[in-house]
Amino acid sequence: MKKNKIFFRADGHAQMGLGHVFRSLALVQMLKDHFECHFIIRTPLPILEKQILKVCHSMIKIDDLKSHEEEIKEICTTLQSGDIIVLDGYHFKTNYQQALKNKGLIVLCIDDIKAYHFVADGIINHAPGLLPEVYSKESYTKTFLGLEYSLLRPPFLAAAKMDRQITSLNNVFVCFGGADHTNISLKCLQYLSSIPELIKEVNVVLGGANSYKITIEKFAKKEKRIYINTHQNLSATQMVHLMQASDLAIVPASSILYEVASVGMPVISGYYVDNQVNEGIGNFNTFSNYKEKIEILSPLNFNDIIKRQRQYLRGNSKNNFINLFNSLK
Repeated sequence: MKKNKIFFRADGHAQMGLGHVFRSLALVQMLKDHFECHFIIRTPLPILEKQILKVCHSMIKIDDLKSHEEEIKEICTTLQSGDIIVLDGYHFKTNYQQALKNKGLIVLCIDDIKAYHFVADGIINHAPGLLPEVYSKESYTKTFLGLEYSLLRPPFLAAAKMDRQITSLNNVFVCFGGADHTNISLKCLQYLSSIPELIKEVNVVLGGANSYKITIEKFAKKEKRIYINTHQNLSATQMVHLMQASDLAIVPASSILYEVASVGMPVISGYYVDNQVNEGIGNFNTFSNYKEKIEILSPLNFNDIIKRQRQYLRGNSKNNFINLFNSLK
């Protein structure tokens, strides 16, 4: 039986970060056994190209020099009426969506900023507690909101179904996304190294577009008060194992926050770019009082935190997405 086609449109680079591509690929991995998945991207970084081709049927590259109008024309020439396209990016605004719908495409948007009117057939946002009314949209636009639509890769979905207990605080997991263009990772390590009475070891993960790797590795090698392990370009399975070996996470309020919660771990979270959720400690760019925040966290409360995480992240989103996309046929 011929599989229905789904095209995923997202970009990622050092300035933008890699989050849009990674969460789109998380959705690909949930759907690829049931649908024929293709990826459309402007000239990708080699690391992204490799990861895309691991899970997608094909990849279509859009030349960086093409305008949005030229890009839309190319997509509409390549795709056929009735094909499904999933847009993940803040530049796929109302007119872009409408042009694709005029071609007869079924359009879905992955969105977390609610910044413009939607004419797409559906909107996906896995942030908890949202109501459809938060979106300006057409009457026919359906919303798929909340943690039941978590955009998590298979190892994280599996981890969400596992029991976990943490009885002490020694090892901290730190990750600030694929690019971390303001080098929050180094600032965080500098603060953590100043409180060796609380922290013994740090696992810091650097994304594929991080340009500060050498600087961070030099700091880690020189630092003697705590032990710092640096990692880069980890697979989803490796990320899960590293999180399971850690007792506390420091991550932004982006997709990685949901990954950490799915594994089960207390979290110190905040934001460092405008599109991230303004919660937790606030702006990582200006925050420095890690000692106070860590002292508040007692290992006695860790398992209560994990229990609450398990109530909301159950690892069921794969079936929910399969049902969603089957309903679009």
